[in-house]
Amino acid sequence: MGAKPEGTSCPSTETMEFHTGGGEAGGRWRLHRVVLVVLLWMNLHEHVAVVLRNQKVRTYGDNSRVTQVANTVSIPTLTQLTICFELQRQSDKQDWWLFTYYNSNNTRALSLGAVGNRMTMIINGKNCTTYSDLSPAYFTSQMKPVCVAWKSETGRMEVYLNGTYRPSSFYPSAGESVLGGGTFRLGGEPGFDGYIYNLRLWDRSMSEDELKKLKCDAEGNVIDWDHSNWTIPETVAQTDTTLSCSTALTLRTPPEWAA
Repeated sequence: MGAKPEGTSCPSTETMEFHTGGGEAGGRWRLHRVVLVVLLWMNLHEHVAVVLRNQKVRTYGDNSRVTQVANTVSIPTLTQLTICFELQRQSDKQDWWLFTYYNSNNTRALSLGAVGNRMTMIINGKNCTTYSDLSPAYFTSQMKPVCVAWKSETGRMEVYLNGTYRPSSFYPSAGESVLGGGTFRLGGEPGFDGYIYNLRLWDRSMSEDELKKLKCDAEGNVIDWDHSNWTIPETVAQTDTTLSCSTALTLRTPPEWAA
């Protein structure tokens, strides 16, 4: 082989030959094997550390850097639903929308947010104000969880928070359906200023007993809190080990055969 060019810092392919004997050559291959194993271990560890269960997503009132459900997620027509999430506010702004779903006709078909001192859910242009403990004041600088369930058959909306199941009358929505095939995004006009975590959507209205037993890692069958379900701009997903469903990370030493 030719001479090694001057100034080259990377080892030539000669140093990667398989040496089975002892001595300097065998030691050199053993060192390379250890380095490769450690690099692989570090890469796998880094991948585990950024699963979305370990991250909250920043949203902005001016709707800059919008997070939305990936195009690969197909949203069906809904005649009932349950949506669960956790919120952390960054400002005391009065009016904001947490999420907005535009159906296949590009019409706002589903949205939840704050109007003044009340939380409001919109289904096909019909407003339902929640007269329960769910108000904008409930959400603070600490993460707070909530679930909302709705069923077209009765037009009723139920809110589950603080271990309590509270129904709200929403009879104008009886008989309505949320047309599928649209786009689901975080925020609205104006958007929520803060962090959203573990937003999941199901195509059925859960009962009080189901919501009491619901685990934070239960997967939404329409939208789940997983990177594969979302298109998230750079820098808005932030790792936080204090999140309710954060995956515990265990540092492991490389296997013995790499030593």
